[in-house]
Amino acid sequence: PGKDTLAEVGDADIHISMNDSQLAIYDLIISGTDLVYGTDYTYTGGVLTVKSDKAVTIKNRVPTTATTHRIEVSSGVSANITLAGVNIEIPAARYLSALNIADDSTGDVTITLADGSTNILKGGLNCAGLQKNGGDSTGTLTIKGNTGTLSATGGTNGAGIGGGYQGSTSNITIEGGIIEVAGGSNCTGIGSGYNASCSNIKITGGTVTATGHENGAGIGGSYNGDATNITISGGTVTATSSKYAAGIGGGNKGAGTNITISGGTVIAESTIDGAGIGGGESGIGSKITISGGKVTATSGRYGAGIGGGYGKT
Repeated sequence: PGKDTLAEVGDADIHISMNDSQLAIYDLIISGTDLVYGTDYTYTGGVLTVKSDKAVTIKNRVPTTATTHRIEVSSGVSANITLAGVNIEIPAARYLSALNIADDSTGDVTITLADGSTNILKGGLNCAGLQKNGGDSTGTLTIKGNTGTLSATGGTNGAGIGGGYQGSTSNITIEGGIIEVAGGSNCTGIGSGYNASCSNIKITGGTVTATGHENGAGIGGSYNGDATNITISGGTVTATSSKYAAGIGGGNKGAGTNITISGGTVIAESTIDGAGIGGGESGIGSKITISGGKVTATSGRYGAGIGGGYGKT
């Protein structure tokens, strides 16, 4: 008879009987206390779906080998997920994210990075690595940890963390951990997807390195995307746009407004035409407040260090 563990419950294991050929379908392991299949989670068709607010830990069966299996959080669920060695890479041509919170979900999702763990989330076409589509009325995504690492990369037109293609995003908080994010083509590291805007992004701690692809901010809007209500009060933050967008603020043709830095160490750079902090190319930068911390904001060409991008300085 086959043997393996799909879910580990407390000190006891739930064993799923399957032959060797069936074993390969379970690339992810979920564990927690008193989990009930069908009520707290399901795992079918390569999709592990979290369906309740019970605390769960998820890891790859073989953390050094990427899987195309992915994680979904159901709509309205305030999930409490610890990532303890997840490695998910969606093929570039597939329209899927590695970890997806249901669109417009009102659930508050907390992701904790297990100490010492390395977690990789790579999205496919038009999708974010860690995707959260929706406006201001959606729940809050909170990411926290100490020595755990999260690397999130968007596919073409998707953010590293945030929106997919034409997907706005709101209510993202980073409290800790080592966070390394990169947007796909036209997109931001943390923020909206292509042709969409973002709001209410907070960083209170951790080490965050966010890189926007051409037309996308490091943190903020993607192409044609505004960014508003970005707050940094702690941590070490490096936010860079490769071209035409702000380091922190608007994407290409996007404005950056209500940006507040009160603590931490912040380096914000636009290499070409965007502001370091503020607007992207052709975008204004307004209501920018720096009251504390150590802040370096630069533009490589034509944009303001703090203010508007090319054409709006």
